[in-house]
Amino acid sequence: MLPIVISRIMLIWMYIVVGTLSLNNDHKFMNIGPNDTLIIMNKPINTMSTYMGIVCISIINSSFRTINNNIISSWIINSVQDITNKDKLNKLYAYEISITHTIYTWVDFFLYMNIILNQVDFFVIEIITECISTIIITNYYVKQKEQTYILLDIL
Repeated sequence: MLPIVISRIMLIWMYIVVGTLSLNNDHKFMNIGPNDTLIIMNKPINTMSTYMGIVCISIINSSFRTINNNIISSWIINSVQDITNKDKLNKLYAYEISITHTIYTWVDFFLYMNIILNQVDFFVIEIITECISTIIITNYYVKQKEQTYILLDIL
């Protein structure tokens, strides 16, 4: 029960922060689509093709971010960091996955800051993509749990 209460408090907090910050009159951030003031990593995004390229990068990277946070991070916590877990662990995989997780987190942070802080449409694209990816991953795990419970009921 506590996680749902915390989740709802966080939701209210986000509404307050976004509502307060959206009162800002920075019209450059509120632009949508390619324009001459949109510059990401020193590259002007002023044509539809470069804009769609950044949109594709955002969608793919956001999906990888969700996978990294919901699958890879969980695996590290449950398989590597849980000292009570007695399952055999391939040490080379553990190091490779942990290091990849760390490096990706920083590369993602760099890309994320360069993209979403430029224009509101990229912020919205990132949120929508992460929500869709999270729904897909959560749905997968919920179905796996349901199948496990059905199997246990049969036995």
